[in-house]
Amino acid sequence: MKAKVILLALTGVAVGVTIGKTVEAMHKFRAQVLKALAEEPLYRVSGPLVSVIIPALEEQDYLPKLLMSIQNQTYEPIEVIVADSSTRDSHELADQICRQYGTTCLHIPMLGPANARNQGAGQAQGDILLFTDADNVLAPDCIENLIRSLQEGYIAAHPVECIIDDTGLAAFWAVWITNWLKGTNATTRVVAIWKDAFDQVKYDESCVPLQGCREDLRFGKDIIKRFGPGSIKLNRDALIGTSARRFKKQGLIPGKVPWEYRGVRDGVIR
Repeated sequence: MKAKVILLALTGVAVGVTIGKTVEAMHKFRAQVLKALAEEPLYRVSGPLVSVIIPALEEQDYLPKLLMSIQNQTYEPIEVIVADSSTRDSHELADQICRQYGTTCLHIPMLGPANARNQGAGQAQGDILLFTDADNVLAPDCIENLIRSLQEGYIAAHPVECIIDDTGLAAFWAVWITNWLKGTNATTRVVAIWKDAFDQVKYDESCVPLQGCREDLRFGKDIIKRFGPGSIKLNRDALIGTSARRFKKQGLIPGKVPWEYRGVRDGVIR
C-alpha cells in the first residue's frame, strides 16, 4: 500500500513537471514566432534565392501576417509567390495584399492544393523552394535554419510548430503533436526543398482531399521513396506558428483534416 502511494506521488510529480514544461514551451515558442510581426531582424545572411510558394483559397485574413513574417526573415534573397484559387472578388483582395508586400499573386483557376503548389513552383526562379500554408507565421530565423539543413546535404527540411492565435488546450496539445512528437517525414505546413529535387517528385495531384488524401504527407513519402531514408531533416531550430483552426475543427485527436482546410468547399475540391 505504501509503495502504491509513493508511486502515485511520483507519477503526479512527473505529470506536473511535464505539464509545466509544456506550458513554458508553448509561451516561449509563441513569443519567438511573434517577433517576426513586431520588428525587423538584427542581422541578415545571404545564400541561394529561395522561392516561397503559398497556396491560397479565401485566405485574405491570414496572408498579411504571413507576408510580413517573410519580409522580416534573417535570410535573403527571397521571392514570394501566392498561388490563389479564390473566387474573383476574393482574388482581387489577395492581389491587393500581395502588391502591398511586393509579392507575385497568381490566379490558379484549377482547384486543389497540390495543383496550386505545383503551379506556383513552375513560376519560381529560386534554387530552393519553400512551401507554406497561408495561415502560418514564420519565426525570424525559420528560413535561415531550414536552408542550413539543405546546405548540410538534406534534400528537404521542415520545422517544428506552435499555435499563435490560441493559448488554450489546442495550443498546449499542439506542442506535443506538432513539435515533440512530430515525425521526421511529416512534411506538413512548411517544407523547404531543392528545386531540382522537387522537379523529380512534385505534389501528387491525384491525391484528392475528398477521398481523405493528404497531399502534404504524401509529398514526404514520395521524397523518401525517390531519395531514400535520411533525405528529410526535421530541424528543431526552425519554428513556425500556425492557426488553431484545424484543432478547433477536427478536435484534439489527430485525424483527417476537415475538407474545408484541405482545399474543399461545399464538397468541391478548390
